[in-house]
Amino acid sequence: MIRGIHFELPDDICNQALSLIFENIDLSSYKWINYLDQFECYCCRRNCEIDIKEFYNGNELFSIVNDEYILFMKLQAFVNSGNEINCHTYNQFLKSDCEMLILIYDVYYVDIYIKSIDIFNKLKSNALKSGFLDIVVITDENDCRTKLDVISGYLDT
Repeated sequence: MIRGIHFELPDDICNQALSLIFENIDLSSYKWINYLDQFECYCCRRNCEIDIKEFYNGNELFSIVNDEYILFMKLQAFVNSGNEINCHTYNQFLKSDCEMLILIYDVYYVDIYIKSIDIFNKLKSNALKSGFLDIVVITDENDCRTKLDVISGYLDT
């Protein structure tokens, strides 16, 4: 079964990562949770101030972190306010109301776990069109992640 997609970002587009990843995908219905203890970015502009917070609606997050280098980030997307748990394992993700879980780490590496096959296909198409590197479909057979976190040290809950 398909769990998601992994790819590597080329050097020249790291500061446009989110806009390229989610191009032509309607994000307006999602509530996003940005886990602040698993987020760090580098501002590319002088005198830059980024208003980073934990909760965002729709496309709001992507307008805020546009043009920033994301060093690491964990985002979870929910369609409805429901069981908004921080998913640390794939099993928790499956059982939760989370529709999409995005992990960006070491600037270049992206893992996206997704429940919708339609959005998965759009993500894969965007990755190919944008020239992302080492694109791999994450499946039950090849997923080597034991934790859905970018910072180690979290316990199963």
